[in-house]
Amino acid sequence: MNEIYDAAREMKEAVTDEDRLEFEQRRDVVADATALAETLWLLNRVITAADTSIVVTDPNLPDNPIIYHNPAFEHVSGYTASEIDRHNCRFLQGPGTDPEAVAEMRAAVSEGRSCDVTMLNYRKDGTPFWNHLAISPVRDGNGKLTHFVGVQNDVTQQREAEQERDTLLAQQRRIADTLQRALLLDSPSTFHGLEINTQYEPALDEAQFGGDFFDVFALGEDLVALVVGDCTGKGLDAAQHTAEVKFALRVLLREHSNPLPALARLNGFHLESQRLDGRDPNALVCVLLAIVNTRSGLVTLTSAGMEPPLVIREDGDVEEVPVLGMMIGVDAEAEFTETQLLLEPGDVLLMVTDGITEARSPGRRLFGYDGLIGAVREAATLDSVAAMGRKVVASAKEFAGGKPQDDICLLAARRPRR
Repeated sequence: MNEIYDAAREMKEAVTDEDRLEFEQRRDVVADATALAETLWLLNRVITAADTSIVVTDPNLPDNPIIYHNPAFEHVSGYTASEIDRHNCRFLQGPGTDPEAVAEMRAAVSEGRSCDVTMLNYRKDGTPFWNHLAISPVRDGNGKLTHFVGVQNDVTQQREAEQERDTLLAQQRRIADTLQRALLLDSPSTFHGLEINTQYEPALDEAQFGGDFFDVFALGEDLVALVVGDCTGKGLDAAQHTAEVKFALRVLLREHSNPLPALARLNGFHLESQRLDGRDPNALVCVLLAIVNTRSGLVTLTSAGMEPPLVIREDGDVEEVPVLGMMIGVDAEAEFTETQLLLEPGDVLLMVTDGITEARSPGRRLFGYDGLIGAVREAATLDSVAAMGRKVVASAKEFAGGKPQDDICLLAARRPRR
């Protein structure tokens, strides 16, 4: 027995430090290889189980063929493995595939860069589907391009939902545009002795109809109503609401040629409509009314949350008319006030919505009421009311870099010169 122990001791002593180091290195290599194998196994299982289509192509082979695909690609395309492997992905293209999207993808492959496109592709049975494709280059340790990875998702349902939404929006826009034309018919250049000009510029960043409006109509032989208003909201709802407000105001003013009871009734009508029709309680209306006696030049003004009007005197002076009031739809008990002024022959009354005063420059500076007054002073030297109106609107648009953020509405009326 002692001889066995002695032999074992001699063998242990014979193992050098180098032997032990080599053994540990080999053990680490085996451990690393095992971990790598487990990672690759997991990665393969993940890719195989993924619902997203994944393909790998080899750009170093002729025609950049597919060298790997997961089962999801077969499921989406309808092709078998033998029909997919060693073929270029173009077999998914068809008559409806966008040539520009194809050109972008080819350019990305040629330049070895990433690409992200959505195009119409076709399954084996000819069924079209919208395919969102993102490709990315794969490079080796030296930076050489070795492969492309393509990740594809069938986004047909999403695309069809977007198209349905766009169709609905287009229909609503056509209806809103029709209402807009009815609401914003150009006023005659002269009306009951007044020289009239109206300007309307829709916001360039909002294709839908907004709530700005104007109106000019007779209340009697010598009385003319001038109206500028702004209903909150955009689109078809705003167009419908604006139509209701505009024509309700006509009826109310013809019942009460005094604007105070007309605005009070409009406020009650608006709040009652919100309650009965279940409308947005935050929907508000701003209105500026001017009742002009064309014989005497007396103007009675009432405001519900609108910008104060301006008077351009015959000699070029510009005066602000202090008339304030709460917006329609805020308080059932709201009280409105009126102010009067005398419009002499040659004087101009100018009424605007906040699309002018709230115009912002590209640097986000506000045009403001001072900007409006400055623009009006520049326009005061022009001969016609139409030229004045165009000049004021052009000044606001120029300040906003040609892209007003809100609709612009302006109404100008001049009493005839002697």
